[in-house]
Amino acid sequence: MFSWEASPLPARIAADERNQRFLGTIYGSTGAKKEKASTGITLESRMELWKEEFGAERAEILGRRVDESWEDYMYLRDVRLC
Repeated sequence: MFSWEASPLPARIAADERNQRFLGTIYGSTGAKKEKASTGITLESRMELWKEEFGAERAEILGRRVDESWEDYMYLRDVRLC
């Protein structure tokens, strides 16, 4: 599979907790992880994880947004270039 060296986290990103949470994983990555693939994931299982991480109210909001966007996602997936 693909692999690369991790990049150091720039000071401006490390200084901001929100940016660090968002970009820290990207800068620290060393390759594509098969266990992160979306095969076999259901909305229900993902919502359970969201409930633990963000709380029930936000999990419901995320679930609703995913459900509302699903048709667009499938269209874009079908017409992708690769």
